[in-house]
Amino acid sequence: MGRIRRQLWREAPSLLQACLDTRGSSILEVSRMSYLRTMARNHTPTTDSQSEAYARHAEMCKVFSHPLRLQILNTLRDKEMSVSALAGRLRVAIGNLSQHLNMMKHRRVLVTRKAGNIVYYRLGNPKILAAFDLIREILIEQMQREGIIGRQMERSRIHV
Repeated sequence: MGRIRRQLWREAPSLLQACLDTRGSSILEVSRMSYLRTMARNHTPTTDSQSEAYARHAEMCKVFSHPLRLQILNTLRDKEMSVSALAGRLRVAIGNLSQHLNMMKHRRVLVTRKAGNIVYYRLGNPKILAAFDLIREILIEQMQREGIIGRQMERSRIHV
């Protein structure tokens, strides 16, 4: 025990004193407290603008968290479409589709144009497709490594 105390005394005198004040602390507790203090000293606090950017990033990523929203992005890749045309193309109810479109519009992923009673949707920024395509490529690579795509292709050949 003396060797451990001497080592701790050299590395973190204030921590050792705190541990000696709380008799019965295990070496794991001492190590954990030392780690937490080191992390607190080395942590660079985020600024308000960084926090805002992280919050917006997280909100933007929610767009990618539902299969229907991914289909919407892919469908609107090259053109704008009306709600009814999108619903027909994706084979979903207009009420369900409208909820997703509204969510994507609030996150500024989609923008609208109204012509009479018809609302048209299009991508707000085509750069969103770069993120969409990158994630898709990563998933396809993972599926290829796992052999999922190969098995599906074999099954489709059998059923053709």
